[in-house]
Amino acid sequence: MTIPARRLFLPLTLLLLSFADSAAAAILGSASSTGFSIPNGTFETPALPASPGYQYAPAGSGWTLAQGAGLSRNGTAFTSGNPSAPEGAQVLFLQGTGTASRTLGFAAGYYVFSFSAAQRGNSVSNQQVELRIDGSSTQTFTPAGATYQRFTSVAVLLPSGAHSIELRGLNTAGDHTAFVDDFQAVRVRDVAISGFESPALPASPGYVYAPAGGPWTFSAGAGLTRNGTAFTVGNPAAPEGGQVLFLQGGGTTASTSVAIPRGGFYRFRLKAALRATDPTQPPAKNVRITVGGTQVAEFRLASTQYVEQVSAALYLDAGATTVSITGVDTAPGDHTGLVDDLRMEMLHDWQDPYVWGGAVPGTGDDATVIAGSAVCLQGTLTPRSITVSGELLGVQNRNVAVTTKYIMVMGSGSRLEVGQERTPYPGSAVFTLNATPADADVMGMGNKFIGAMGTGTIHLHGLERVSWTQLGANVGAGSSTLVLKEPVDWLPGDTLVVVSSHLNWNEAEKRTISSVLPGNTSVTLSSPLTYSHTGVVKTYSDGSRTWTADLRAQVGLLTHNIRVQGDAASASSGGYGGHIMMMDNSTAYVSGVELYNMGQKARLGRYPFHWHMLGSAGAGQYFRSSSIHQSYNRAITIHGTESTLVENNFFYDHIGHGVFLEDGSERFNVIKKNVTLLTKRPAPGEEVTPSDNQLDQVQNRTPSSYWITNPQNTFEDNVAAGTEGTGFWFALPDRPMGLSATDPRFSSMRPNTLPMISFKGNSAHSTMNGFDIFDGLDANHSLLPNLGWSDTATHLIENSTWYANDLALYTGIGAGGPSDNLIFRNNVLVENTVGTMMASYSIVDQSVFVANSGEGLAGGTHYAYRVYDGAGQVRDSHFIGWDAANANFLINTGAAIKHPNHNFTGNTMSPASPPRTVLEDYDIRPVPGTHANHPGHPRYWSIVLRDVTGGIGGKPNTSIISNHPFMRVGDEYQPPNWTRAYRSDHRFVLSRLTYDVPFEQTPNITCTREKAGTPTVPVFYIDNAGYHEWHQLPFIVNEGFEYTYAYESLPAVKRVVMNMEDAAAGDSYVAHFKDFGKLGGISLASSQGSFPAYTSLASLRASATSGYYVQPGGDLHIKAVATGKSQAFVISWSTNFAVPPLDTDGDQLTDSVEIAASRHPFDAADLGAEFATPGGFEGWTGFGNITGQAVANGVLTGTASNNGDAQVVNSDYNFSASRVPRIQVRMRASQSTGVELFFATGTQPGFSGTRVAGAAYTGNGAYQTLTFDMTGLADWTGTITDLRLDPVSGVGIQFDIDWIRGPGL
Repeated sequence: MTIPARRLFLPLTLLLLSFADSAAAAILGSASSTGFSIPNGTFETPALPASPGYQYAPAGSGWTLAQGAGLSRNGTAFTSGNPSAPEGAQVLFLQGTGTASRTLGFAAGYYVFSFSAAQRGNSVSNQQVELRIDGSSTQTFTPAGATYQRFTSVAVLLPSGAHSIELRGLNTAGDHTAFVDDFQAVRVRDVAISGFESPALPASPGYVYAPAGGPWTFSAGAGLTRNGTAFTVGNPAAPEGGQVLFLQGGGTTASTSVAIPRGGFYRFRLKAALRATDPTQPPAKNVRITVGGTQVAEFRLASTQYVEQVSAALYLDAGATTVSITGVDTAPGDHTGLVDDLRMEMLHDWQDPYVWGGAVPGTGDDATVIAGSAVCLQGTLTPRSITVSGELLGVQNRNVAVTTKYIMVMGSGSRLEVGQERTPYPGSAVFTLNATPADADVMGMGNKFIGAMGTGTIHLHGLERVSWTQLGANVGAGSSTLVLKEPVDWLPGDTLVVVSSHLNWNEAEKRTISSVLPGNTSVTLSSPLTYSHTGVVKTYSDGSRTWTADLRAQVGLLTHNIRVQGDAASASSGGYGGHIMMMDNSTAYVSGVELYNMGQKARLGRYPFHWHMLGSAGAGQYFRSSSIHQSYNRAITIHGTESTLVENNFFYDHIGHGVFLEDGSERFNVIKKNVTLLTKRPAPGEEVTPSDNQLDQVQNRTPSSYWITNPQNTFEDNVAAGTEGTGFWFALPDRPMGLSATDPRFSSMRPNTLPMISFKGNSAHSTMNGFDIFDGLDANHSLLPNLGWSDTATHLIENSTWYANDLALYTGIGAGGPSDNLIFRNNVLVENTVGTMMASYSIVDQSVFVANSGEGLAGGTHYAYRVYDGAGQVRDSHFIGWDAANANFLINTGAAIKHPNHNFTGNTMSPASPPRTVLEDYDIRPVPGTHANHPGHPRYWSIVLRDVTGGIGGKPNTSIISNHPFMRVGDEYQPPNWTRAYRSDHRFVLSRLTYDVPFEQTPNITCTREKAGTPTVPVFYIDNAGYHEWHQLPFIVNEGFEYTYAYESLPAVKRVVMNMEDAAAGDSYVAHFKDFGKLGGISLASSQGSFPAYTSLASLRASATSGYYVQPGGDLHIKAVATGKSQAFVISWSTNFAVPPLDTDGDQLTDSVEIAASRHPFDAADLGAEFATPGGFEGWTGFGNITGQAVANGVLTGTASNNGDAQVVNSDYNFSASRVPRIQVRMRASQSTGVELFFATGTQPGFSGTRVAGAAYTGNGAYQTLTFDMTGLADWTGTITDLRLDPVSGVGIQFDIDWIRGPGL
């Protein structure tokens, strides 16, 4: 048989119900003063018949009626002379010594009883009515006449239990009868202690310091004052009586003795105000209450109006105790508080069966504290669930352990309180949540929670101990003693975490304190540490400025005396921990609390602590000086909520983002002085939002310890102390996401347009990425990399420290907004694998980059700057130790837009010499499969840092470049400790061709740089198996270098845009588009507006502004002259031309074919004919004096005829003679013969006996390799246009040519 759970309620009103009247649930007395009718207190049961209309001692009334007591209807022989019953239609009559009694269950408290009564009107009557409780007379009442009057008893103190309530007639002489109706009881919420009316003060001056003659004793500065005096003239009249207590100055106290009537739970109430005429403004006054030496309250006074304040609960034994009220000044000056109407309230005890109708709630019971009730927690409590509509209170001097599925705090005035903000709870309170995933959902909050809604309030205030500190000295692996930087209030048995000091975040170590050594600055651990941890502060200087690097490992306290936890089954049930959730205008104030085994894996909205859609109602709420550890879903979430405070917490070991701003609607929150670590990436399928595990790239690694979706918040002095993801990440949506998207409070917000409030003093270490910015989020919370932040104000990342990270600082492209308004100012970067990586124009300013701290924080090579899209800026900063063997100033990465001119200005080096710089080898020939980060791809090898003041390379206004031939001219300087990196005196801009087509449709091109007296250098973009994109190349400006674009095919859109980027006004270059003069309907335009056409290339070259020249039937020439950082030149046309094969080196193989064959497309040294394809003559198509010529079986074959002077001609060459100093031919002939090789050049067409090289075939029919040395021929120069091979000399000689090759094959 299934036994249904009992539902136990604390009522809205005072509870006076006998156990016999409630079989399933008891209704208990509340802490309210609202009346609650005694069962059948109106005497309507049983309903009497009309005739005779009255009955002595009728059955079924619930009352014991005896000795002349009974019930009567209106208008009977008893009541015909009286008005109708005050309530209903029947009354109780007490004739003579008649009695009416019943036994009721009372929770402990003061009670006041009341009823309506009248003398019998149709007969002379002088009856007295006595109220008796437990057989003892309490009070006697005598009605005056036949009209019903209301009578109220004195307050009666009743202990918890069953009590007999009796109404008795006292007239024993004659027939005297009284009628009683509407019998009620009220539990008195509180009793007065003092209104400060004694002694009564004279009218002038109306106040007295430390007056004698009353119940109070006063310290100096305390006294009493009347209304309207120098103390109170600006305040309202006293709330009670005509005098109040004043507390002037700090430490002023008034004390009195109070009689505690019985052992039980109490709290104290008073009304207090700031003195309106305080001489010191603004006023700064607190009022503290102590009872028997124990602090029970401290309130901050905030108004000159009298406001009621309520203390925490305390268990007091019966007898006298001392109550003291003390003024506490929180700032210097003359500050006065005014106090009145001190009262004492007796509270309910959860463990009292009479509070619950006879039985304390057990594991099968759903307990409800109804509005108006105040119940104290103590001992071990195991209800199935708790709903709080009244008040559920911790007791300052009692421990409590609650195990339940959930605690719901809901409704006006509802409150869960364990401790108060300035009076923390000192005992042990443990809340264990034990629901399972199969349990039913409760009002959208799940089923395993502490939650509040409907203006409910949660106050959880444990002892505010040192939440976290840092090491005071290095500690080695194997040590069991920690030296801390400051005294702590930690205890043996507490659990702490020492965070990692190295790149491996998993070196964070959890340990138990074994002892605290004298002075409280050292602790011993129950087991030794596995890893070393750093406890030093380093100072760095450039001679005029100093930077401090605090490298001391954080040490966090996990143990707090209030603990909220998921049960032991949380892990085994798939990470189904508990959670705390605040919603629907509820409020939470949390400090000194430990949350453990919390959060629910992969479940949206089920986080350890969660403000949910409170909007501006979040103002003033906080979560501080607490710990969250072993969470299955985040650390703390702010969702659709503003103006909260998250401060001084230690968040350790959680899945997914840590401090989480959920929708992007969260503003004005202050996140300060927190430590967050072991932020772990969810397994696939276990993410709550896509961004939890979406990316694991060099530049973007999820999740983030601090996930910032709205910049209008304050982040100060926080630490990200270890994660496989990112420390701090700004990912700003265009519109709020989730529930905020349709919430009218937020739906019009544009997070990525809002200003930053503050980001300073933060630190990240032991992370893969310390800081990430310039990304967006779509409506589903998926990352949209590289989207911008359109607010144009300066965004400062100030005074922050980054050490032992794989990548310290990363900025995305920031598309759609400015990026040069993001400034990392006064940052300290120490011993990171990579210091900065910027895809934007953002700035590092007045900062220090330290290669090695001397503490061994990160192994391997350390890099100061990763060259990425950029162009980032580093200015007025100092670099230390970058000459070390493990230091490398630069590391490179391919980029979507590889901007040149990463700007370095005003920087200094220590030692004062160029930093060690080693780059990859980019001087390689093109190869197939050039992927996006291949050293042969232009998006990779293009490296240009602009060293404006010479702080890096030693010479101002120079560029630091890679060794790719397209970057170099030949006049570069290479410092001794630079490898494949050079200092160039040339200035570069980016020329980027775009086509408005998908990247895979971008045509292949070759771009060739030319200037007389310098090497001609081509670049092919890009092999068919490589990564296709727009065409971006660094161009040298202002020096007469010209660049020719030659296309393998034309873009289908018949449009090319040449973007000139990263330029300064006046920068210029000339670009030629080969054969574009053959295009039909060509037109040109420029973003600069004016873009004139010139009539000759010479006039175009001479122009001072941008323009173009179209050579009819030839090339298009554009001169780009910058007027700003970026400008664009648009070429469009209507009809194409027949594009010739793109063969840059003129060796008769197109560039694409050569790359695919692993040959060099720009160097004819590897020219050759292999005759591998039947019928494929590979350009050798001119034949003289030959018969039977064919290509078959891998050879070109034929037989000399006519005069025997056999000739094979190739007239399609166009290669540089200097690149082919010799040519080899592998052949055989049917007999020995002379072999000759003739050539023609661009300036000497045709063949001549003066332009020939000879060799002799002597192989007697076997294959022989003949070498023709061309270097000795004076005319072998310039461009070779034709070759003629005479393989044999003699009629009938048969030959086979296996191949013809240059020296590069």
